[in-house]
Amino acid sequence: MFVARPAPGTDESERAESTAVSNLLGADFSSRLNSVIREEKGYSYGVSSYLMSPMKAGSGLVVATTVERANTGPAITEILKGFAGLTTLPVAQDEVDRTVTVYRRALAGSAETSAGLFSSLIGAVGSGSTLEDQQTRMAARTKLTLDAVQKQALALASLDPSLIVVAGDPDVVMPQLAAIGLKDVEIVKRDEVGEETAMRALDLLGGNRQAPLSASPWRVGDGGTTRAVHSCTGGRDCGAQIHAD
Repeated sequence: MFVARPAPGTDESERAESTAVSNLLGADFSSRLNSVIREEKGYSYGVSSYLMSPMKAGSGLVVATTVERANTGPAITEILKGFAGLTTLPVAQDEVDRTVTVYRRALAGSAETSAGLFSSLIGAVGSGSTLEDQQTRMAARTKLTLDAVQKQALALASLDPSLIVVAGDPDVVMPQLAAIGLKDVEIVKRDEVGEETAMRALDLLGGNRQAPLSASPWRVGDGGTTRAVHSCTGGRDCGAQIHAD
């Protein structure tokens, strides 16, 4: 399942602060949502949260997780509570410090090895950016202040507008959505003709081995991942800027 709301793009102000909010909400292992949905409730193995990276303007903050169908409604409820908590439970200094520390280490180690430098280069090119831009964004995250992150957390707390996407059996999921007040629901059936998705990553390992990458174009550029490097099936363009031959 995915819960998404608008957020600043890579070239917009408050992007660095939004990264910290994303981390404390669901990206960090000790994040608020992971602590509840994984550790306390046991609904999922883990929660992820990220900003849609290639978008220079008008991006989105996404919280994603996988749960058993019977826990769909309860898990969404906790995610909604997590967003609401950005208002009722102010961001703490240690939550900001985690992001600052991560990016200090990332900045220091970005060119530590040739593999790391290549990964950063692939991430930058894949998002239509440069290594210099990437370094500037990471440097901004090492200078975050508590007041600025608290202010942006309040700005990102509202889910009006937002989009919730759930994959599952409608007969099981729909009653749970109705029970938590989500009644304006559109059911989209899977297109069997286009069932095969772009999951073959560029073979960076050589031979016939597959690189352990997914086909998501959304998480490239901020952390130097290679998630946008893959091929599209059926001649369709998925939106990523790097594709395998």
